[in-house]
Amino acid sequence: MTEPLMLTEAREAPQVAQRQAGSAALDAAARAIRAFAPSYVVTLARGSSDHAATTLKYALETQVRLPVMSAAPSVSGVYGADLDLRGALVLAISQSGGSPDLVEALTRARAAGALTCALVNVEGSPLAQAADLVVPLQAGEERAVAATKSYLAALVLGARLVQAWQPDPALARALDALPGTLEATLRAEARARDL
Repeated sequence: MTEPLMLTEAREAPQVAQRQAGSAALDAAARAIRAFAPSYVVTLARGSSDHAATTLKYALETQVRLPVMSAAPSVSGVYGADLDLRGALVLAISQSGGSPDLVEALTRARAAGALTCALVNVEGSPLAQAADLVVPLQAGEERAVAATKSYLAALVLGARLVQAWQPDPALARALDALPGTLEATLRAEARARDL
């Protein structure tokens, strides 16, 4: 029996988490964010990336202690409304980085005075080109229609961004152990299936 592509790609999560470790782009972004000293954070994302942004919201609010809001990309991308984003860090999360309204929203956020950062899988994408800072998801090619590998990559990278911005020894240890923890989880899944 052929394994579903979504499951095959989800099983790449340990390698993705390992590739993200020690990212120079992440360290540079964290330095730039600290220097900018945002007063709040705005996330821009669609679909599963927006779900990853919600998880990141909780991590940022509890660890960095800044308020985080989710902005609808269509407000500026479709309706042409420019938000006053002075002093904001705007984090855009996307697998492809090609959604026109997401790119437009990030472009307008940058013009409105925000520091913009794209967490994106396709590094040469229009979204990456529109951002001040780019941190690659490093998920590799995603072929499944349902974003699985890039969603997991966005969750992990969000935690890594929080750790790089506001270092915490417990979070650092958890992130260091994460690839092995994910491997152990996959082994447990295989054992459970064989029962």
